[in-house]
Amino acid sequence: MAYGLGNKRDFGVRFPRRRCTPVNAFFDRREPEKTVALEVPHSAREGERKEALPHRLTVRLIRVPLESGEEEVLGTSLVETRQSPRAEFKQDYGWRWNEATDVDRLKHIFEVERFSGMSVRSIAQDCYGMIFLTTLESELSKPAPDALAPESRARATKHVAPVNRVVSDVAVLDRVVELWCDHQAHTAELRAELQHLFQTNPTRQRVGRKSERPKRGDARKLWFYRYLKRVIA
Repeated sequence: MAYGLGNKRDFGVRFPRRRCTPVNAFFDRREPEKTVALEVPHSAREGERKEALPHRLTVRLIRVPLESGEEEVLGTSLVETRQSPRAEFKQDYGWRWNEATDVDRLKHIFEVERFSGMSVRSIAQDCYGMIFLTTLESELSKPAPDALAPESRARATKHVAPVNRVVSDVAVLDRVVELWCDHQAHTAELRAELQHLFQTNPTRQRVGRKSERPKRGDARKLWFYRYLKRVIA
């Protein structure tokens, strides 16, 4: 947050419980919103001095009720209530889901953190390369939903099955070198093969269906990071 403000950029974030004292106090009250001052933690003061960042932030806390009955607390640097009404932030919070799922794809399917080197240039190269691959997959898979529509109508399903992103991502990863670097490859045939793969094993999602967010304790998180999280080779 300090980095964003130091570079003249506004921010909007979700605050979990037990993050800091002013946020915890806001969780326990019934106020719809409140402007508080947050101090940069002492553990981050060295980086703050190097970057010449502000050590005190003015943050507007906003309570957002969800359809499930839960409440989220959002924090933003947009403190002017007339220019940024509180009612708009619930929709903004929902819009962030597209970006969150995109980052999830980068981390867990494309494994962006499996760096090929430890220098700044190699890490930047890997990150931009993965962003290019996700963009390429999105462009190549655009015709697939139209091709899946007749199948959905034939099966009399209520909703058109969307493309299975895991299948399409793996298909692009397996063939990207051939698609871009093999001058003897037949591009039209390769793209037709990819379109066929994009239509295999589509996901079946119901509009409006929501899954409850599981509550995990510290012991469960530790077990996850110790035994289930992918090992960076």
